[in-house]
Amino acid sequence: MKLVFIGIFFLIIGCTQNSGQIAKVCLEGHTYLNYKNMLALKVDDQGIPIKCPSDPLKNSNNIELTEKAKNWLKFIDEKDFRASWDNTSPFFKSAISQKEWDKAGSEVTRQIGKLLKRVHQNSQIDGMRATIIFKSDFEKFPQATETVSMIMVEGKWMIAGYLVK
Repeated sequence: MKLVFIGIFFLIIGCTQNSGQIAKVCLEGHTYLNYKNMLALKVDDQGIPIKCPSDPLKNSNNIELTEKAKNWLKFIDEKDFRASWDNTSPFFKSAISQKEWDKAGSEVTRQIGKLLKRVHQNSQIDGMRATIIFKSDFEKFPQATETVSMIMVEGKWMIAGYLVK
């Protein structure tokens, strides 16, 4: 079984809004306050967890996110790991250093080989997080599935994780 993991896959992080050093983070639909990687659930005066704001996204957002994922994957295809790391979310960058990302990316691309084909399979948008899935063929790894996860940071979609298996 071939399984290759790059980066950190933030499946539970939904949205972020930075305000100074404290960030609002949506996890599973609830608002948390994140300060130096310590989370506190935000509740109202009655102790009820405050829900995350989430606007329904239209089909055009789906297309926009898919294009954003494709453009980011081009950095990986071109082995420009610095640019790929530069174009990720703050959470991604706090989880893996640029040097570690370069090393991991180089190793993985060596193992899977050059991209031969990539086809968008599915996009899933859940509030302020999105998952874009591609079916891809690589020289040494045919029939791979690439998953790009994104989160909303200060009103902008950013890469939060990448998985190829």
